[in-house]
Amino acid sequence: MTRSGTSVWARLAALCLVLGAGAAALAQQAGPPAPKAADDPPAILYNGVLILLLLATLGVSLLPSKRGHQD
Repeated sequence: MTRSGTSVWARLAALCLVLGAGAAALAQQAGPPAPKAADDPPAILYNGVLILLLLATLGVSLLPSKRGHQD
């Protein structure tokens, strides 16, 4: 290898060491995030969607089928 090639690898290795040390320092300082209190779910919205889906399913199942004489 040429001298400039060795210099590039040395700089790259030094950069990796610096970044690795910085990442390790940050990882030790930061703790896990504190959990938030769960909000109450909007019960009216959930129940409304449930009723809508049930009515749509019932309506589709009650549609008359268009069967031909070959069925």
